[in-house]
Amino acid sequence: MSVTSFGYVCFCAVSVVLFYALPKIMRPYALLAFSLIFYCFAGAGGLVYVLATSVCTYASALTLNRLSKKTHRKLVVTLCCVICLGILLFVKYWGNIQEYFLPDTIDLNILVPLGISFYTFQAIGYVVDVYRKKTPAQKNFAKYLL
Repeated sequence: MSVTSFGYVCFCAVSVVLFYALPKIMRPYALLAFSLIFYCFAGAGGLVYVLATSVCTYASALTLNRLSKKTHRKLVVTLCCVICLGILLFVKYWGNIQEYFLPDTIDLNILVPLGISFYTFQAIGYVVDVYRKKTPAQKNFAKYLL
């Protein structure tokens, strides 16, 4: 869905009306639902990548909260960074790798979500902040997704 389309304007209008019609306690969850629905309009594949990165960083941050040994904490941060950057590289560059090195394989037609690099680096930054104890880990997954 293009941000200049009539469908996008209608989606935003319905989202705003529903957001303010709901009780304040439900508004963050409605906002999360609207965000996920918008990602689905762009392509459900994009939602998979965002959720995979989110689950990885959320679990890493919670694990960092429980660990006290520095070597274990470094291992968790390193593993999280490798996984998140691996997801990013796969999404952004799989088409090129496949075209040049694996031309006879099935084309996956991966749609790269807009802002996936920014989102990935923000998520990694959050894990690094939890590692450095600059911010506590968010325990509520829905709030974390927002």
